[in-house]
Amino acid sequence: MNETELLKTVWDILESRDLTILKGRKELRAIQYLLHQTQLKLADTMQRLVEGQVQQKSLQQTINERETQIEDIENKLNISEENRLFLLKYIDKLQEELNNSKATIIGMESSKFWQLRTYFLKLKKSLGLKIEE
Repeated sequence: MNETELLKTVWDILESRDLTILKGRKELRAIQYLLHQTQLKLADTMQRLVEGQVQQKSLQQTINERETQIEDIENKLNISEENRLFLLKYIDKLQEELNNSKATIIGMESSKFWQLRTYFLKLKKSLGLKIEE
C-alpha cells in the first residue's frame, strides 16, 4: 500500500471516528435532556409526595382530635345515662313515698279522731270562733 492510500485510509478512519463521536455526542445530549426531564419529574413527584405526607399528617391529627371528642362525648353520655337512671329511681322512690303519705292521710281522715276534729272545727266556725290550724 502506498503512502497516498495509507493516508486516505487513515483519513477515512478519522472521518468515521469523527462521525461516531458526533453521533455519540448527539446521543449523549439526547440522553442528558431525557435525564434532565426525568429529574424535573422526579423533583415534582417528590414535592407532591412531601405535600401528601404533610396533608396525611394533618388529616391524622384531625382524626385523632375527632376520636378524642367522640370519647369525651361517649363519657358524657354514659354519665348522663347514669344520672337519668338515678333520677328515675329517685322519682320512683318519691312516688312511693307520696303514695304512702296519701294512704296515711286517707287512714288518718277515716279515723274517729279525725272525724271528731272535723266536726269540732265546723262547730267552731258556725259559732264564729277563730279556727287555728
